[in-house]
Amino acid sequence: MSKSIEEQKLIPKLEKPHQKTYLTTPMGRFVERASYLDLFIFGFIIIFSSALYFWLAPNGHSLNKDNIDILDTVYFSVVTFTSLGYGDLSPIGIGRFVAIIVVILGLIFIALLVGKFASERQQTILLLLHTSDCQRRISNFSLEIKEINELLKNKNNLEKDLRVAFNYLEVIAKYLIFNANQARLISFGNESTLAALYKEIFNLQETCVEIHKTESSNLLVSRRSLALVSRCHGMVRQMVVLHKNSTEDKSYTELFIIKLLNFFNV
Repeated sequence: MSKSIEEQKLIPKLEKPHQKTYLTTPMGRFVERASYLDLFIFGFIIIFSSALYFWLAPNGHSLNKDNIDILDTVYFSVVTFTSLGYGDLSPIGIGRFVAIIVVILGLIFIALLVGKFASERQQTILLLLHTSDCQRRISNFSLEIKEINELLKNKNNLEKDLRVAFNYLEVIAKYLIFNANQARLISFGNESTLAALYKEIFNLQETCVEIHKTESSNLLVSRRSLALVSRCHGMVRQMVVLHKNSTEDKSYTELFIIKLLNFFNV
């Protein structure tokens, strides 16, 4: 029975990236990712679409004015979008429902814009604090892995050191995956510290491969070293997936341009 439990512990359990729920709501993530350029493009599209509708709409479903030109519809759309409502022009027919939608979208635009202005400084300070803490933790992880690697090279107590290395690697993997999903660890100024950590993990993996080859007579050590090699590979593979998916942190305009360029194979 104890041998069966020991064998189960040697099997690395790889977590799937992005399996944890986010701390923020979908609306919160939407607002946070939207840049100022995204918001102004959003406003321009609403005003342009509204002006185009009132210019091309049939009589009785546009504005209460004869011989409407494009300047009239742009003026009315801007006034409606900003909730000014001077009253010199007013919608009629189906145009009233279009105007209601434009007003609602205008209020949403203003709320998002004011919210981003108000929270920008606070978000910057929190981001700097969080990034500094992440860099410190990742640097400590690198040092710990380096020390564990040295212990494994000395081969004084391989069974214990391999178990410690495996457990510590699990702690690092959980921290990296959680913060990559929740706090955008990959996106903000952690490239150099993550690169140093990956290098130490690679060195640890090479050491474990060498132990697996030289300690083939000791079945437990050989199996543990092989399991640790697999776990190193699995953790780095997970981080590669997260690095590739880091495009989610780009603004909507940037994502649209990237997809457009990919569509035309540029």
